[in-house]
Amino acid sequence: MKIFRYIILLLLLSITDGQSYIEVPLDGLITDRKQEISGMTTYKDNLILLPENLNGYYFYIPFDEIMNTLRTGDKILPVQKTFTTRKLKERYPGLDGFEAIAFNGDDVYIMVEVRIDGKMAGLLLWGTIIPSTMEIDIPEENIMLIKPPAQIDNFSFESLTITDGQLIIIYETNGSKTIDRPFQYVVNLDDMSINKTPFLT
Repeated sequence: MKIFRYIILLLLLSITDGQSYIEVPLDGLITDRKQEISGMTTYKDNLILLPENLNGYYFYIPFDEIMNTLRTGDKILPVQKTFTTRKLKERYPGLDGFEAIAFNGDDVYIMVEVRIDGKMAGLLLWGTIIPSTMEIDIPEENIMLIKPPAQIDNFSFESLTITDGQLIIIYETNGSKTIDRPFQYVVNLDDMSINKTPFLT
């Protein structure tokens, strides 16, 4: 939770051009440490916050509320919305948690850490968000197994970013002591084909 608060503060400092430090108080379920917020991104005029645990929901905060809190100091109650994954835990009992989220228009992409037959792996899920209700739906068939570049316990893919119609999947560690030739997976969003590209540092 401390890391989560730190990231929020960095975001807010960027909004205020780094001119001041303002702590933004949150209220409600999201303040429970068991939520373990692990993914954060933006969708339209909202900050999206994804819990690590499979609870069937995520949170969002409209930017207007953040700006209001910067002025007033009022607590923010993040909106809790449905996140449907269709019995993902039953299909993958070794599921460790959700790690990253990214949007391309109304399409949403989720990275999941999982253990399969005792080995670490990643699951890429994709679906849609309904703009009018902000509910996220992941069809059962929209899933791709991603093999990590190294086998390290509790290490998988932690970051997603989208550029030029491609989804870039970033592994949790890429140092030369761990991986001889680090690489990134790149998914073409037109046909969901996947390739590798060298990880440039």
